[in-house]
Amino acid sequence: MKTNLNYNRRRVPVLLLVGLFAASCSKDPAADIPGGTPETTDKTITVTFDLTRDFEQSVEVRADGSEDVTTIKDLWVIQIAPDGSELLQEPLYYKELIPVDDDDYRVEFNVQETPCKMVFVANTHDANAYAGLELTSTEADVAAVARKITDETDLTANGVPMCGTWSGTPVAAVPGKVWMSRAVARVTFNLGASLPAGDSFEVLNIQVKHVPSTMSYYRAEATLSDYPYPALTSAETFDYPMELPENLQFAGGGYLPNNQEYMWYLPENARGVGTASDQFRKTAETAPAGQADYCTCIEVYGRYFDASEPAGEQTFITTYRLFLGENNKTDYNLLRNHTYTVNTTLRGRNEMDTSIDCAPNPTDRIEITPMVNVSYGVTPSVGVQSAGKVQSGSGIESAGIFPGTKAPADGSTILDMYFARADAPSGAYGAYGTTALKASRAAGTGAVALTFSPVQYYLPNGKKTKMVGWYPQANSFTGGVVSWTFDGTQDIMTSAVSQEGSTTVPMPAFTFNHKTAQLQFFLYAQDTKAQTVWGKVESIAVTAQRNTCTFTVSSAESTGQVTFTGDADKTFTVTGASGVLPVVGRNNALQFGQAMMIEPQDEGYQLHITVKTATKGTVTTIVSAQAYPVGSVTRLMLKFPNGDVTVEPEILVNGWTDSNQEVEMG
Repeated sequence: MKTNLNYNRRRVPVLLLVGLFAASCSKDPAADIPGGTPETTDKTITVTFDLTRDFEQSVEVRADGSEDVTTIKDLWVIQIAPDGSELLQEPLYYKELIPVDDDDYRVEFNVQETPCKMVFVANTHDANAYAGLELTSTEADVAAVARKITDETDLTANGVPMCGTWSGTPVAAVPGKVWMSRAVARVTFNLGASLPAGDSFEVLNIQVKHVPSTMSYYRAEATLSDYPYPALTSAETFDYPMELPENLQFAGGGYLPNNQEYMWYLPENARGVGTASDQFRKTAETAPAGQADYCTCIEVYGRYFDASEPAGEQTFITTYRLFLGENNKTDYNLLRNHTYTVNTTLRGRNEMDTSIDCAPNPTDRIEITPMVNVSYGVTPSVGVQSAGKVQSGSGIESAGIFPGTKAPADGSTILDMYFARADAPSGAYGAYGTTALKASRAAGTGAVALTFSPVQYYLPNGKKTKMVGWYPQANSFTGGVVSWTFDGTQDIMTSAVSQEGSTTVPMPAFTFNHKTAQLQFFLYAQDTKAQTVWGKVESIAVTAQRNTCTFTVSSAESTGQVTFTGDADKTFTVTGASGVLPVVGRNNALQFGQAMMIEPQDEGYQLHITVKTATKGTVTTIVSAQAYPVGSVTRLMLKFPNGDVTVEPEILVNGWTDSNQEVEMG
């Protein structure tokens, strides 16, 4: 689609110069697909099929250099009666693909020797996708199998879904040929401008909106152009995360061709044909009846400077909205295995163009500069620290961010905290962004300002932004899920709820809560004889722990809950100490190493501790059953007597919700 959004100083219609094309693609590479086959019967034969991708592979490598998304990683084979009334055998699943030549993938399997239709579905990455189908299932049941979509990576990770069909009577001696096509659409968006002299446009974000939340792997050819498809409600679409370009600004006259390019993979979304009489009016109002909320579109949102307006009234918040489809006027269909190229030229702020929304914006960009208050050993006050105010052309004095205690770190430590952001440029919030936004807190006591890198700004014209935070940096942030590989050294905190703000009303305080239970280890000997009996403590470890912790960003809006997963078979070792001789007397007990964080536990949990000493080697003790609540500190007093070691839990009076235990070792 080539779109020129025009400008006219007298506010009269000016032509939108648009050329749109959608294209299916043609051939590509190969791999062999070994896999188990069902036992043969008198009615089955062994057949070979070659799978050829019906498009050019060379154009499918992502701009970020990631793996080609058109590789085939797994495969389902489904044999259906010619009239679609039943399955002729149970669906077959293959994985662990091996390349064989430059063009084809090859698969060998057993099949019923009878007229049939065979459906080949690649890259479900789900060994159960079709496992629920029975011999009484129909072709319609095959078409009803769908994938849930929450993020673009659900389509692109390890290869995009593909599908191909073959009809006829299988022959053992003659390899069959199947052309595999993508079950998704691809959109390439090129952004340029040719503005009147003196005008400029600053792009604040670009976003794909109204994306179907489900996709079918297979659609019968007879229904390929049917619409609307899929059947949608408002709850079954979502928006891709915003693209936030840095320093993308078009200024003055002159055409800037293909200045910025973006590419997205999208589920098929066939909404039908609208009623627009020209390219200016391809909008929600002229969309097919009842489909406006479901038609996929691209929004370019930013700040337009109009040199023709009076001084002080020249800045406008402007949204350019482009509905996708087969042409620039009436078609609102995104079809599978089609590439849609949208070349857009911004020509101005034409108020007669109904695809453009604009409103005055007299304010400069307002930086999001919240505060953070970190304290150690005491519970901080919760609530608004200061009212906050907007400083025109600068930043915001926020109410602040209030974490609780910070176990290994205190106010003397520089903290890097991380946030996910969602915006509401049109009133409704889109999905949280997929990029973790880093904010550093300088060392110091009390409330210290966070500095975002890159700098974060509120949306113009009072539109809202919300954020959710976590600490420390995660091992991954994918699909809205933050994941840590947990080893006992991480003091994991999350914001209990999301907070929102704008240029006019700043964000209130965040509250960061601990999501682990903290253990502190203190050593003392009964007397000098006991010191000799045990010698120096070389290491302390806690066994039977789980080492994966996840945080779903969207859940933070209410609880900030984290989840610990994996087998409870990991050993966490205390860091920061070795070769420590226990001192005599409980009142003189010395802390051994750094505090350790573990998964919170309910009443009845037995803690297993292993201690290695210079003289007696390794001994293990089990602490009597108790709870280790979330956000608690338990001081473990390890007593080294002349006989066995004991562990005495001890409740602390400050810090997190606390408990104390005495543990005797031996």
